[in-house]
Amino acid sequence: MTIKTCSALKTTVITFEFDKEFEERTADDRTVMSTFTKESESKITQIQKHPNSVTTIVREVSGNTLTSTITVEDVKAVNVYEKH
Repeated sequence: MTIKTCSALKTTVITFEFDKEFEERTADDRTVMSTFTKESESKITQIQKHPNSVTTIVREVSGNTLTSTITVEDVKAVNVYEKH
């Protein structure tokens, strides 16, 4: 599977297989070990392991909306994307 994320600052592309850990270079230029898990037909979870932290990213699709919830320790951010 491939996920492409575009913003005004940077475009990132991640290609992966579910349940297989791989090395990833993040948008903020960190090297992490990532694993994607398919929770359902509309929801995937990504775990990024870095020596200093663990980041959990849950992406869920509903209609034309993708909600991405990013959690690092006790800090949570929610991004909502609309398909055009």
